[in-house]
Amino acid sequence: MQAWLDERLLLNLQRHFRCMSPSQLLPSWLADAQLRGEGSMITKLKFPAVTSWPSGAAPDNAEAEIAVELRSEVARMLWNEVWGQYVTADKWWWEDSDIIDECRRLDTYWEVRMIEAVKQPS
Repeated sequence: MQAWLDERLLLNLQRHFRCMSPSQLLPSWLADAQLRGEGSMITKLKFPAVTSWPSGAAPDNAEAEIAVELRSEVARMLWNEVWGQYVTADKWWWEDSDIIDECRRLDTYWEVRMIEAVKQPS
């Protein structure tokens, strides 16, 4: 997956002064701008990046399976919305069977963060 990102995304991000890990940088930028006041929150969600279950490995609970698949599909849509314009590929990384196998092996997950920043009083 890292090779796919390096070859098909990273250079275009750098050309447009973007980074791969904004959620790691943004909190320190907010602190520097005094935007980490009382009421500021960072909400983090984590869930599997790949939902195509190997045979016999699907959850017993159909609702749980649907929830995981829905979260992953929404994350793909969000990823496509944020990063898609910078990708130079014929297909997405989640459509590559080698990457899917790697994600299963390494338990790769999506991590989505919502940051609410509040100005510190002067």
